[in-house]
Amino acid sequence: MPGPESGGRIPRVSRLMALAIKFERLVREGTVHTYRQLAEAGQISRARMSQIMHLSDLAPEIQEELLFLPKTVTGPDRYTEKQMGRSRDPSIGSGRRNSFGASENKRSIRNSPFGREEA
Repeated sequence: MPGPESGGRIPRVSRLMALAIKFERLVREGTVHTYRQLAEAGQISRARMSQIMHLSDLAPEIQEELLFLPKTVTGPDRYTEKQMGRSRDPSIGSGRRNSFGASENKRSIRNSPFGREEA
């Protein structure tokens, strides 16, 4: 486990966001033809690949914030992939962009819906 001297570890959701971007580029450039091929190469299920690729459906502002989350020094990651799934719940807001508060209501990812107080 990384200690304070290494600065901590990159949160899992940040690594998954980076993978989703990379996978999308590989398919777009024709390096691989389908996400199924990527799933097989990575020895993960197609369902898991789909879950990872859903992160690329988030608003660009949210993707950027996910990529640059602070490192986790001790304990579990502060933000999880499961919390990202909440943003797809239509009862939360009108679309993913609004669910995280990007753009229209100017809340940041550091606030709700991650269990912290709202701005």
